[in-house]
Amino acid sequence: KYYATLRQSRIVVTAMPSMYEGDSRLWESLASGALVFCDRMLTPQPPEVRHGVHAIFYDGANATDFLSKLTYYIENTAEAATIAHRGWLLALNYHRALNRADYILWTALCFRKHRRRELCMQYP
Repeated sequence: KYYATLRQSRIVVTAMPSMYEGDSRLWESLASGALVFCDRMLTPQPPEVRHGVHAIFYDGANATDFLSKLTYYIENTAEAATIAHRGWLLALNYHRALNRADYILWTALCFRKHRRRELCMQYP
């Protein structure tokens, strides 16, 4: 029922658990094809979800800003659909479980080879 509800939604609002990133809800929401509102990520995973391109970022402590953004995208459905489609493409092409495993292995092998973190920050 959860996934069916996601697929029927035009807008999905997510929030990262306090001081924890790794919640799969963001990726599930993007993969649903809905426009996703999410609070800012502390440690974005490459390629990054970008505000206004793949999703809409909001400040959970600012209800006025959140409601303003929500109202805007409810009223501007074409723009919302474009951002939602880009988010869907990003999730399906780069943020599946296989992609996460590849990223972790690539980073570990890069660090083992170079022993310099800054050289391994640019995932291909």
